[in-house]
Amino acid sequence: MNTDRIFQSGQNGVYICPSLRDDLDILRTHALSKKIKCYSINALFIPNRSGLFRALHEVAELPDYFGHNFDALEECLLDYSFAPASGYLFAFTHSKILRDMLGEEYAVLTAVFENAAANWQKEGVFFKLLTDE
Repeated sequence: MNTDRIFQSGQNGVYICPSLRDDLDILRTHALSKKIKCYSINALFIPNRSGLFRALHEVAELPDYFGHNFDALEECLLDYSFAPASGYLFAFTHSKILRDMLGEEYAVLTAVFENAAANWQKEGVFFKLLTDE
């Protein structure tokens, strides 16, 4: 993976990066150097939908009032004032497991991230979700 392209691209969104698992440490280091928060979720440790929301709550510094559902996730992703940074990078590894577990709701999850990415794009703030599959 060319990590420079990830950070130089002016287009926020959701992207598939097959080598994400191998390059995660490099991505984290690069993000840190740019004051971009990097949150990674390993789907091997997500047993179900509730587990996904618990992991997002813990890993992504979501506030205590986070409601553990897609609407609440979108609300938090659209206003990250509780964890200010110059940008936000999310990485989901073993994402096929997550996609299989969520079924049709995986499209809802990625749509929430796409919407947040588009919103932050208007503000000139870096925001991407990377998945490995």
